[in-house]
Amino acid sequence: VLVAPCGYGLADAVAQAHAVVDVLGADLHAGCAVHAVDAGGFVTRPGPRVVDAVEALAAAWHPAAASAAGVTPRPGVVAAVRPA
Repeated sequence: VLVAPCGYGLADAVAQAHAVVDVLGADLHAGCAVHAVDAGGFVTRPGPRVVDAVEALAAAWHPAAASAAGVTPRPGVVAAVRPA
């Protein structure tokens, strides 16, 4: 699950992601990861920073593949709220 509320920075997105986990509770699959992203800075506005968001998401969702591809994610873009 990716929580990327429009206009929210990472800290506020993390708070929203925790709320999603609380609401879904037992309905959330045991192996389902939940990540929050700084949508206001990296997702909702088109521009070069979209690449930073894609790299950070790739590293969060597929760390081995991202590492093998030489992707070094920019810090502060994505936070794991609930690891898989």
